[in-house]
Amino acid sequence: MSWFVFVVRLNDLFSPEDRDQINPSASRPGDRVQQLFPPIHLQPYMIQKLGTKPGDMPVCEYVSARTVALAISRG
Repeated sequence: MSWFVFVVRLNDLFSPEDRDQINPSASRPGDRVQQLFPPIHLQPYMIQKLGTKPGDMPVCEYVSARTVALAISRG
């Protein structure tokens, strides 16, 4: 649960490229759409500490590639 974004997981029919087509400029001015939650194992700190790499956790990467965060506040 988050108080600042509404997380949406796109249907499996959508590709990561489809997700990237969601453009905040196509929405109302001030709306924000972004990939807010990349896989934790691909964060620089985790890569450095654990040596993780893309492909190590394919389900996590698959879900992350089809997830967007919509800002709740327009402030």
